[in-house]
Amino acid sequence: MKIIYDKEFMLGYIIGMRYGDGSIYNDNGRKFRVQVIDKEIVDYLKICFKELFDRDIKISQDYRLTKSNNMVWNFTTYIKKIEKYFDIKNIKTDGHKQGFVSAFFDAEGSADGSTDHR
Repeated sequence: MKIIYDKEFMLGYIIGMRYGDGSIYNDNGRKFRVQVIDKEIVDYLKICFKELFDRDIKISQDYRLTKSNNMVWNFTTYIKKIEKYFDIKNIKTDGHKQGFVSAFFDAEGSADGSTDHR
């Protein structure tokens, strides 16, 4: 994974992860969580949160494995003061759009170029 330090890209990436493998939920406060098998994703999210919000995020291994026996990585942080940035309505610039698409592909897979959508 290529590390991109552009702040617009980073915000788009966080938002894309929210709508891909991420979630926002209540657990003694509002939290943002991403669970993935690719550790590079949570490592990059950690960089994004440090650059954008000056937050140090702990990455942990989940207690479970996937059906394919892959390790699951967790990234969780409280977001009450910064949640407003995580809305898809904040995708405005080309950098935001590029980050969003990059994250969504990282989360959900890839496109094969097929136009057959049966």
